[in-house]
Amino acid sequence: MLVLTRKNGETICINQHIEVKVLSISRNTVKLGFSAPPQVNIRRQELSPATKRQARCDRKPLPAAAVYHSLASC
Repeated sequence: MLVLTRKNGETICINQHIEVKVLSISRNTVKLGFSAPPQVNIRRQELSPATKRQARCDRKPLPAAAVYHSLASC
């Protein structure tokens, strides 16, 4: 696992096609924005028992573009 430290407004680039930007930091919450090609699926995985986690992973994830647009409107 690669661990990076980023400040508010800083960006991480992955394979020249995916960007992760720190949009805001507030107490114990970090808001991230993702920019990726439409064919890249981005989904979040919540901490839960393995059965619920697996059921959640079996769902079809949202395309990255949809996640990015919803984050950009925040």
